Amino acid sequence: MFNLFRGLFFILIATSLFGENPPQINDWQTRLEYARVLSYLKKYKESLVEYQKILREKPDLTEAQIEMAKVYYYEGDYAAALRFLDKIPSKNKTPDIDLLIADIYLTQKKYPEAEAIYNKYLNQLPDKKDAILLKLAEIYSWQKKYDDSLAIYKDLVARHPDDTQLIRKYAMVLTWAGKHQEAAEQLKKTLE
Repeated sequence: MFNLFRGLFFILIATSLFGENPPQINDWQTRLEYARVLSYLKKYKESLVEYQKILREKPDLTEAQIEMAKVYYYEGDYAAALRFLDKIPSKNKTPDIDLLIADIYLTQKKYPEAEAIYNKYLNQLPDKKDAILLKLAEIYSWQKKYDDSLAIYKDLVARHPDDTQLIRKYAMVLTWAGKHQEAAEQLKKTLE
């Protein structure tokens, strides 16, 4: 009786967990996860091969297009990354995709293009506002628009007074702007 009960128990548990037909993971889903893992391991070439296989089978899979673009970005092939991002239909584009495009423009020193995208989302994405502001401050400093850059840094440092790296970046822009005394004061704070 006990063995019969135990056998029925395991059958009932297996059936309740998986139903009569346990869920199946498709090959393309497995390949997608494999491509991701390869990119986490920084095996970008291998990852790209797997993404290409996925997109041959599912050419409209936006998720794979975005992830493949990211791998190209991580690899430093910004033109390829932009090509993939440009192929994504506008109805499927999210703010994160646009911000990735802005990051690519930033890396390519296409400052006006990056700035336009960052400004577009500055007030639309409150959880990313400080990160966007930091990128804008960097853009302004690299274009020698020091007053604009310093205004942003001053605001960010006021809100994040314990962020040593932020303060050091602020100090560097102060130095570039010829404000050496203020730069020294900021740098000293990060060494205490």
